[in-house]
Amino acid sequence: MPSVVTLPTWTETSKYLSLTTFSKDGRPVSTPVWFVVNEAELLVLTDERSGKVRRLRNSPRATVAPCDARGRSSESPVEVMAEVLPERAGAARAMVNRRYRVAAPLVAAASRVMRAVRRRPEESRTAIRITMPGW
Repeated sequence: MPSVVTLPTWTETSKYLSLTTFSKDGRPVSTPVWFVVNEAELLVLTDERSGKVRRLRNSPRATVAPCDARGRSSESPVEVMAEVLPERAGAARAMVNRRYRVAAPLVAAASRVMRAVRRRPEESRTAIRITMPGW
């Protein structure tokens, strides 16, 4: 009989997630991110070249907590495992666009403009899957 997975209640109400990843020397680095719930996991869409992706490739250990847009957490962090899944980027993008209907296209457009102004390469999107034992 399959077990019923119960996610923390804040996953239904919070718009932002403080994702803390750890550098090689163990220092925590927190980043506020948008997230979506997909059954028993959380998905985050991010740039393939971001620091959080580099840190997760070194260690899948992470913590999450609900937060505001500036990353100020409202609850204690929860230990999780996170993995980078480029093949899930398309599905994650569609879910993020559904959840953040108005904001997602505006942020994407602003990001493209800023990258063009700064002469940076186009973003290469990837998904981060977040799971925790017991979820």
